[in-house]
Amino acid sequence: MPDQPYLPALSDDDLRETLDLMATAVASMSVRRDNQAEVSPRLSRYTCPTGSTI
Repeated sequence: MPDQPYLPALSDDDLRETLDLMATAVASMSVRRDNQAEVSPRLSRYTCPTGSTI
């Protein structure tokens, strides 16, 4: 009995679509990360209600 179940290979069109979706997801995560890196220094200037800095 194999360790992995048999899964048929993706067609070329399905593979292209999958790669396009993955590329879109990675690009979106990159934009979010860049936005967080831009906002993070501004947030560190604020203080918590307890008086400590964020």
